[in-house]
Formats: sequence, C-alpha cells, structure tokens
Amino acid sequence: MVYHGSAVLAGDGRGARVKRTPYRIAGDIHQSTHALENVAPRSNSNKRHAGFGDIAIQRALNHIQVEALVTATNVFDAWQPLCHKPSSIEEVVLFRKHVLLGKISRYEGK
Repeated sequence: MVYHGSAVLAGDGRGARVKRTPYRIAGDIHQSTHALENVAPRSNSNKRHAGFGDIAIQRALNHIQVEALVTATNVFDAWQPLCHKPSSIEEVVLFRKHVLLGKISRYEGK
C-alpha cells in the first residue's frame, strides 16, 4: 500500500496514479482515463477496496473536468463500502466522494 497525498492506493492502483496525474494536468483526459482502465474494481481487503474507491474518484474527476457531470455521478454511485459499517479508510474515501458530489450538485445549480 502506498500513501500519496490524500489517497491510499494498493496493488494495481500505484502505477495508475503516477501515470494519470500528468495527463489530467495537461488536459489529456483520454490518456488519463486510459491509465486507469486496467485496475481491478473490487477486493475483499478494506485497504485495497479504498484504493479502488480513490481510483473511482480520479475517474470521476476526469469526467468533471470535461463537464460530464452525470457520468461522474454514475462513477461515484458505482463505488460503495464493502460493509454496512465502513472501515476508517473507506470513510476517508466516502468523505471525498460526498464533497465532490456536493460540488457537482452546485455546478448543476441544485
């Protein structure tokens, strides 16, 4: 597991984070999205699952950058904690997810 800023990544997510960030900064959303495609979406480990939640957030940020707000919301809706009571690390991902969903609502004028 690797801690990078406000996100925790495990396993396959490490390379994706390093590869996609420069692409998003440069505005190349296609390459940024492509860097995230080969990452598995589920795991039984809370830490790995939270890492996949971070990747979902990054995918949603790609969509937000090109104003595809409905698609970004769908990406957020697809990731949920493993259990009814989220682990601490999943709580961090949920917090970031809900902050960004709030921003999307504000952009939509809600």
